[in-house]
Amino acid sequence: MSKLITFLTLPMPPSANVYWRTDFKNKRIYVSEEGLEYRRKVALICAAQNVRTLAGDVEYEFRYHFGPRGGDVGNRLKVLEDSLNLWAWIDDAQVQRGVFERGDPANSTPWVAVTVNGSAWATRAEVENARTAKAVATRKRRSTIRARRTVPNIKIAPRGA
Repeated sequence: MSKLITFLTLPMPPSANVYWRTDFKNKRIYVSEEGLEYRRKVALICAAQNVRTLAGDVEYEFRYHFGPRGGDVGNRLKVLEDSLNLWAWIDDAQVQRGVFERGDPANSTPWVAVTVNGSAWATRAEVENARTAKAVATRKRRSTIRARRTVPNIKIAPRGA
C-alpha cells in the first residue's frame, strides 16, 4: 500500500456504553446526544484541518492517551471508527488493518492520536455519493420505524366465536 497519510489529534471518544442508547419501547438502538456531540467535534476538527478522505483499503493506528484515570480501549474503538466515517475514510468497512495502543498516562487531558494510511484519495463525488446514500438509508429506516408505530394493533377473533 502506497502511503497517503493523515494525522489527527482528537478528544477522547465516549465509551460505547455511553455512545449507544436503547429505546426499549420502540425496540431500537440509537446514538446518544453525547455520541452525536462527539461526532460533531470530530467533524469540526477534520474540517478545520482540511482532512482529505481516503478511498480503497486503509490502515489506521490509534494511540489512546487516557490520562491518570485510565479507561477501556475496546469500548472506544468502534466509536472512534464510526466518527471518522466520511472524513478519514468513506466507510469503516475499508479498514484492512488497525492498531491501537495506550499512550503516556501522564497527561491530564485524555486525547487520541490518529494516523490513517491509504493508497488513494477519494474524489469529492465519491464522498458526496456515500453521504447521500447514508442519508437516504437513515430516512428509509426512520420511516419504517414510524410506519411500525402507526400500524393499528389488529386482534383476530378465535374461530367459532
